[in-house]
Amino acid sequence: MPSNHEKRLIYFVAFVHIIGFVGINFTPFTRFFLEASQFNFYFVALCFALSLKKINPKQLIGLISIFSLGMLVEIIGVKTGFPFGDYFYTKRLGIQLAKVPVCIGFNWILVCLGSMAWGKFISPKFSWVIALSVLLVFDLLLEPVAIKLGYWVWNNHNPPIKNYLSWLIIGAMGMKISKKFDLPHSYFLQAVLAIQLLFFLSFRLFNGLN
Repeated sequence: MPSNHEKRLIYFVAFVHIIGFVGINFTPFTRFFLEASQFNFYFVALCFALSLKKINPKQLIGLISIFSLGMLVEIIGVKTGFPFGDYFYTKRLGIQLAKVPVCIGFNWILVCLGSMAWGKFISPKFSWVIALSVLLVFDLLLEPVAIKLGYWVWNNHNPPIKNYLSWLIIGAMGMKISKKFDLPHSYFLQAVLAIQLLFFLSFRLFNGLN
């Protein structure tokens, strides 16, 4: 069961996502909320850090490794089109490193650890299968919303199949790192990933996105 501290952090994250959803869809300040989207990624990363009771040097190296893996693959992807396909990031997500928003590296940590948390929660025996399934569903829900919000642009308008296959491979690598470095798969991560999945699903339903 989550601690009261974790519950408070989860409530904060849920509140920020609700405000963002309402602000984008129901107020005249859509542009403001879209430009502020980048801060949500850092806010979630901060809340994750605050949710940790303790972290040892080995785990810190693991977190840095997943962040670095995500950033490296994205930088290669933007530059060469491999492995995801031809796409580029807009300036909407803020500070960039080699044309990739830094917050994307933090998002890879959330997705990998959050998916593993759900896998272990649902079925420890089949945790990897479930975790990869959750990760794939996350990307399927994310892509149309991210494109609509102007986070990134695909040169062919829609992501190719290899984008989703690459997500599975990179996600599996991130999860392997999480296991090797004994990274936490907490209730907080489960809740935050669920909140983001609901955000993307609600946005797609409200805006009629395929």
